[in-house]
Amino acid sequence: MIKKLFLFSLLVSSFLVISCSNKDTTGATEEKPIGTGIDAKYAYTYEGTEANPNDPNQSITMILIVDSNGGGSLEIKSTIPEITSDKKNFTSSQIDKYSDTKYKFQDGSFEFNFSNDGSTVDVISGGASLLTLNKKQQ
Repeated sequence: MIKKLFLFSLLVSSFLVISCSNKDTTGATEEKPIGTGIDAKYAYTYEGTEANPNDPNQSITMILIVDSNGGGSLEIKSTIPEITSDKKNFTSSQIDKYSDTKYKFQDGSFEFNFSNDGSTVDVISGGASLLTLNKKQQ
């Protein structure tokens, strides 16, 4: 009888071991890149300007140029004293691709979210949307 009880408890405990896992079920996943470079279908010039709400005589303009090789440049022209004008050239290896429309600089400074049709791109920095740039006609 003790043998049968022992075998029965061994059988039940094996089911418990099989059904329990240490897998994380909280849903917390870290976003990982799926490639590098901006897709060639976005190889255009995008531009956008926004006025300073406190002073309409001041504005910021961003120009994103995407090359067919996945690199390009991002230029910031600013008449707002707190924002420095700058131009950042980049290669495809400096851009991480997260989806067909989402790309980020590897240093985390900027993120680009292209519209599905490629007519606009949202430029994001520090989690905040800066400007929506429109594709320029060539």
